[in-house]
This record gives sequence, structure tokens and C-alpha cells, in this order.
Amino acid sequence: MPGIATAGIRVKIAEISDYVRDDHVQYPIMYREDNPHGSGYIFYWGNFNDEPHLANVSNKAGARILIVDDDGNEQHYYFMISPGNVNGNSFPLILTQRDFSFVQQWEDRDAKK
Repeated sequence: MPGIATAGIRVKIAEISDYVRDDHVQYPIMYREDNPHGSGYIFYWGNFNDEPHLANVSNKAGARILIVDDDGNEQHYYFMISPGNVNGNSFPLILTQRDFSFVQQWEDRDAKK
């Protein structure tokens, strides 16, 4: 069961059955709707078919994707959400662990000097 966790809040995004090892799967972790009170959008965590969980895209926040197997074991994939702006509208910028891979590369390079 993949899900999103931020500040102690968990949002279920999918139920996977009959998963095959090394299969590629995609699930939405966030969706948007037009703001009924003005311009721009309102963002929510999870799947648009489920109960809405507001995603505050105006603040930086840490988050993680949890994959929980049938025995309750969890795998974690961390990322950060940061406020962004596109044509005057707030949009979330998502930074994953891969975005920070340069840190170890730079540390390794500096250690060789």
C-alpha cells in the first residue's frame, strides 16, 4: 500500500494487488483543483477519488512515500515540497533524494584533494 506521510499525517494513495517484482508502477501523489475562492489552484495529497487531504504548498515540508507490505514492513522514499510559482500561481516544487545526490559526489571529490 503506497501512501504519503507528512508531519504525522498518512494518506493512502493506492492498494496494490498481485505486484510483480521489478514492475514499474505509477500512482498520483498529489492533485489540484481550481480555487473556488479566487484564482489559482488548491492542491491535495493522494488520489482525487479519495477523501481530500489539503497539501499546503506555501511552506517547505518534508514528506515520504511509504510502501507497506502485507506483513506491515515499510519502505521509505523521502522528498521535500517547497513553494514555487508559475505565472503568478502557487505550485509545489518537489525535490527528491536524487536531487541531492550531488552532495556525496562533491564530498568524494573534495576528499581526493
